[in-house]
Parts: sequence; structure tokens; C-alpha cells
Amino acid sequence: MTEYEFVGSSDEFVSNSNQGSTWDSCREHRAIITKLMGDSATQGKKSLCVFGAGPCNDIELLILSGLFEKVTLVDNDSKTLRAGVERQQPGGFANVELLGDVDLFGITDLLSQYQRSGDDSLLDSLLSKIASYEVPQLATYDCVVSTCILSQLLNEASKVIDESHSQFVDVLQAIRLRHIQTMFSALAPGGQGILISDFVSSDSLPELLQTKNLGQTLKDAIANKNFLHGCNPAAITSTFQTDCGSQLGSLRVSNPWLWKLPERTYACFAIEFKKKAE
Repeated sequence: MTEYEFVGSSDEFVSNSNQGSTWDSCREHRAIITKLMGDSATQGKKSLCVFGAGPCNDIELLILSGLFEKVTLVDNDSKTLRAGVERQQPGGFANVELLGDVDLFGITDLLSQYQRSGDDSLLDSLLSKIASYEVPQLATYDCVVSTCILSQLLNEASKVIDESHSQFVDVLQAIRLRHIQTMFSALAPGGQGILISDFVSSDSLPELLQTKNLGQTLKDAIANKNFLHGCNPAAITSTFQTDCGSQLGSLRVSNPWLWKLPERTYACFAIEFKKKAE
């Protein structure tokens, strides 16, 4: 993994809200992500779109709504999205737009059909759907952020398709590429994207719970191929550079950090990139 200056966290980016154990356990993770977004605002970005906002446990809306002129939150579960905003601010925020029930990938039904039938022809249909899918309702934004949603769908696909299947890798690579392409499509020229992903958990790497050298622990894990399917940071970076190079203005990979949840701990990283100005 490429090493860069760690983005860190700050008490400035911690809410006083009390929203239960998940909210509390996400404190440091939320601080890092919110700071990444906030830094984009200080560079003159006015509109923010967050993919996979969910219950909003990893974003500080009070801060972000003050830094950006408009914030758009996108998720496939409108009920969870509304509840997450309400927990942070009853009645919501005047400049925060909610786009619920939005499918960012468009392949859930096909995955379910394949799981039921095992018909390999459905994988060809799935790959075709991934390649052509365009997310409805999205506009263009100065900053687009993906908050650990890529790993969720990659994980769902890896549960349905056996890793020994000849098309397993093709499907994961296609999902990863389409998600990055969707981010580019939603970015205004010169805009900034931030792809945040978890890539290994304490379930397979219990050393995360007590490591004193996170960087080395994760380098060893990657060398041993111990990471979530499709989430190798080097592979994601390569997708940006190889498949989206014509649109890519710059790219920076953060050092990793830990996302501590009650049930497990994840290692996460962020790729900050800019879309070329026209």
C-alpha cells in the first residue's frame, strides 16, 4: 500500500449527540471522514454528495451542512436515511437533500436470481447490467464521497458467487469499476472524489484489536491475501489509474485507520482523487 500522511482526526469534528453504542463507537471513524469532507469545502467545493449515507453514523451533518452550501445524501434505504438525519437534527437541515431508495449498483435482483437458480447465464446478464447501469436521480456535485458501500456490495456478490467460479473475479472487478465510474459521472469537472472503504476486519485479522504497528500489520495481511474480496487498496488504486486514467487529475491514498464497532473492528483507508477540469 502506498503510504501518505495520515489525515488524522480532531475533537473539532466530534458531535456531542448521544445516539447509542453504534454512534459512540464510530466517533473516531466519523471524525476522520468528516474532516476529509470538510477539507474539500475549504478548497472551495460548494456541493457535497455522499453515497451510502445510511444511518449517518459516520458523518457529522451539523458540521457538513455549515461548510457546504448543499449536501445530498444517497442511500437505498430511505427510512434508515431519514432516521439518521433526524437523530442528528430533529426536523432535518434546510440545505440537506435526501435521495432514498436509490440503487447505486442495479444488480441486487440479478444476484438474488442467481443465488436461487445457479444459472450461469445470469452472470453474463449481470456483467452486462453492471457495464451499462446509470444511477437515477443524481446531479453533478463538487465533491462526491463513497462511505464504505463498495465493500458491502462486493461482500454480497462474494457470498452469492463461489470464489472458484470462472467469473467470480470478473464480477468483482466490474462492480468496483462501475462504482468508481459512477463517482466520476457525478463529479463536476475539477471536482473532488473521496472513496472510503474498509478492507479487512478483526474476524480474519484479530491482530487489529491489539496491534501497536497498524501499518505493518496491514502490510502483512495484504501480503498474505487477507483482505475482503475486491477491496485490496492496491487493486482499487490500479482501477483508478488504469481504467479511469483519462478522467483522473490527481490521486492520493491515506494511511489506514481503525473503525471500531461493538461486534468487530475494521481497517479502512481513503482514496482522494480529482476529476480533470474540462
